[in-house]
Amino acid sequence: MSNDIPITKKTIIGLGRLPTSTGHALFDRSQVKKALTGYRVLMVEDQMINQMVLREILEHVGVHVTAANNGREALSVMTCEAGQFDLVLMDLHMPELDGYEATRILREEWSADELPIIAVTADVLQEDKQHCLRVGMNDHLAKPVEQDQLYGCLLKWLKGGACCSGYQ
Repeated sequence: MSNDIPITKKTIIGLGRLPTSTGHALFDRSQVKKALTGYRVLMVEDQMINQMVLREILEHVGVHVTAANNGREALSVMTCEAGQFDLVLMDLHMPELDGYEATRILREEWSADELPIIAVTADVLQEDKQHCLRVGMNDHLAKPVEQDQLYGCLLKWLKGGACCSGYQ
């Protein structure tokens, strides 16, 4: 019989530091919270479980999260709340309007410097990443999203990247 404690999402979220698969230095949760508190993120994701996980990770470090279930909802939210978001986390494959087309439309109004858009997707081939960049996304995160990679990406695009060189 093992004395190992089962690791669940709840257990991981509660830890101050997490191991990463990349072997890079870990983020100190209090420093991440200090750096990210108050930022507003539009999360565009059609799967409720993914929304719940991302929301919990982001809100745990003080990020304000607004969710849209597809690209069409994202465009509506951006129209109603123009200028209210610091960054967009964009799924690629969604009903009604996918992340690629939603990004193309958003780029007609906001430049990549004004509004970073990060692909969050299970599409992880190099050609998938390049397609994301070609349509105007700033970066790419693979699902399932690792907490430290998400924080690194947010810090990179919201704070100029001073502490995130290993998370690209």
